[in-house]
Amino acid sequence: MIQMIKEGVVDTSMLDAMFGQWNLHWFNDSPELVKNYSEVRFDDSEN
Repeated sequence: MIQMIKEGVVDTSMLDAMFGQWNLHWFNDSPELVKNYSEVRFDDSEN
């Protein structure tokens, strides 16, 4: 996923919105998933 974000294949604003809805609906807004997702989004922005 990180590579697809770096290559511009993925719209990060759409990805963020979809993740938020998905996490809320399926996982009751899991803080652990938010943390994991934040780490992936941080990694994609470093380079």
